[in-house]
Amino acid sequence: ASLQIGLKESDVTHLIKFSTAIGYDGQIYRNKKKQSVKITLYGKELIQDLISHGIHPNKTHTLKPWHGPAHLMPHYWRGFFDGDGCITSSLRKREYRQWVVSLIGTPAICRAFMRFVNIAYKPWVCKKSNLDVVHWSSIRPCKEIAMKLYDNATCYLDRKRMLVDQMLSQPVRENKIQVLTTKPMLVKLKKEHGSWEIVAKKLGVSRNGLYKHIRKLGINRRQWNRQ
Repeated sequence: ASLQIGLKESDVTHLIKFSTAIGYDGQIYRNKKKQSVKITLYGKELIQDLISHGIHPNKTHTLKPWHGPAHLMPHYWRGFFDGDGCITSSLRKREYRQWVVSLIGTPAICRAFMRFVNIAYKPWVCKKSNLDVVHWSSIRPCKEIAMKLYDNATCYLDRKRMLVDQMLSQPVRENKIQVLTTKPMLVKLKKEHGSWEIVAKKLGVSRNGLYKHIRKLGINRRQWNRQ
């Protein structure tokens, strides 16, 4: 019985961290064609211990969430996120960088992760084969998730930690739409500017973002053009 741990070649330092932590002094194998690195561990007892904790072949498609002590859960989810999570960004208008945080896993894993982060912002959930993918695409929820995963962390995937630090250093723009707390306030802006599209531009928010806020305040979509 054996256990193989493989990463892309640029993440070799993470594999070295793991090897040091468990006292592994064997060889790190490099595959130049695939630009990957891996180590192989042998031992029946090691494999049985992993299986007893739900880690077995094809684990990504079958893994169930672990429910451990509260102080260990950030470390558990950070390790999971380092493996099956993603942080991306793109430059938007006015040189403002838009961030996206996502995680792929079984439906049970994704539901457990959403309970762990426990934030007011609802993610977008989509299906990928028999797995779920959860996305958050606003700077506020992305920052909250990053802080819950990486705050005071000493062990992490360096590449993702660099992205987290870059994201956390980005100031959050004032959300002008959130000050519009009543229906009459929005209706007044619509009457002043003539259309919701122009209102969105004046507020400096996306049209879809404004539409969501309109629905949140109880303005029925059929009434939009009559307001």
